Parts: sequence; structure tokens; C-alpha cells
Amino acid sequence: LERWFYKAIERSYKKMKSQASLVIYNCDYLKRRYQQKYTAQENAVVAYNAAAFDASAYQPEEQDKLSITYFGNLGVGRVPSLLDVADAVHKICPGQTIDVYGRPSSEDAVKLEAHPAIVLHGFVDQATLLQVREKSDILLHVESFDPQIMPKLKYAFSTKIAQCLCS
Repeated sequence: LERWFYKAIERSYKKMKSQASLVIYNCDYLKRRYQQKYTAQENAVVAYNAAAFDASAYQPEEQDKLSITYFGNLGVGRVPSLLDVADAVHKICPGQTIDVYGRPSSEDAVKLEAHPAIVLHGFVDQATLLQVREKSDILLHVESFDPQIMPKLKYAFSTKIAQCLCS
């Protein structure tokens, strides 16, 4: 089914591209790869994420530990990587924790809740997330290193990375 799905997506892309007057990519790498695979000439540009945030300038608070925060998708194999980072954090500084915001599967929730360096907050609304982001010292992002998942993410991108860098 997966191969069929990807072939269907490829056909849809070819059809859409043939009707488009402009193709916008989010990075040069994707533009090059798509232009290599789909040889038809196209009018294409790269539009980098220029998201503006309402975050104030970073000001560390006087405290014993840093506020390390992960928020977002906990699927596509990210939980094992998050647990690896938490293991390293716990080894380096046993009292340090990582605040995790997101909706894990029930199986992953058990793993996250059992880790001494992770505080699982679950899913929160956008207003709360903005407050969390504002107070965080470190915004953490992880990806999967599972050989079964990595090829599927080759052309994927996280908009959260650009948004966090802008903030």
C-alpha cells in the first residue's frame, strides 16, 4: 500500500506541476532534487520562512536549572530520540528535566512518563504554548534515526525549526 500511495502522490504532483505557473520550494535542496526528478522546465523560486514572532528578547531567569522544552509531533519515531537526549541530560545533570508538550501514543506516554528527566505535559492550547516558549531557555527538536523511518523523512521538513529559529 505504501508504494502505491507514493506513486499516487507522484502522479498528483506531476499533474499539479503541469498546471502551475510557479512552483515554490522551501529550500534549495528540495528545488534541485525535484527539478532533477521532474525534468520539465518550470518557473521556480525558493521562499525561506520569514515568520515573525511576538517573542521578546531572551532573558535568562535566575534558577538552578535550565528550562528545556520540546513541543510538537511525537510521532514518526521521535520518542526514542527524545528519550536518548533525556538519558544524556540526566547523565550530565541528574536534576535537569525536559518539559514535553504534545500528544504521544499511549505506549510512548508510558515511556516518557517513566523517564526521570522528562515531564510530560501533554497537549496544550496555542496560548499556553506561546507562554511556554517565551519562558524556555532551550527549545529542543529531535528526529528519528530509525533506518525504517529515515528514508521517509528525506524530503520532509519541520516548519517548527524555522519558527523556533525566528523566535
